[in-house]
Amino acid sequence: MAFEFPSRLNDQIFFPTVHIHDGEVHEIEEFDHTLYLQHESFDGTVDVYVNDDVVDNATGMVRSKVQAGKFCNTELTRGIVQPNLLLHRREIRGRHTNQDTCQNVSLSLGPFYGLRRRAFQWWPLAVIGASCAGLGWLFSRRSKLKAERLQNQSGP
Repeated sequence: MAFEFPSRLNDQIFFPTVHIHDGEVHEIEEFDHTLYLQHESFDGTVDVYVNDDVVDNATGMVRSKVQAGKFCNTELTRGIVQPNLLLHRREIRGRHTNQDTCQNVSLSLGPFYGLRRRAFQWWPLAVIGASCAGLGWLFSRRSKLKAERLQNQSGP
């Protein structure tokens, strides 16, 4: 099954996993579910890929090694699976409290959304840019001071 719908939960993905058997909701149920999600905030916070069985420390889910479009014919999903995003997976097996499942997705939301794990790609450029700006200011200031000194020495 695949769902996409508006939700009042701004920082969570909602999975409707409550079991209803025999017209009743039992407190404990047997689960055999694999939940998948794609979300930009997860892709922006993932740790280094290890393998298909290792839970990512940043997301709490197992992630694909590459974007979905590299191993899945996403055209057949009619837009449900986004080719440019990773797939994230969570398995729920065995006897558990019979409740819906929510997955936190506010991992990287905020002013630095999507840059947390990719910071190493842009921080050297920021340091170089700041250094160049500082040197530019220094040389400009030095030239102005030198011109003022020469003007004061030459007199009226």
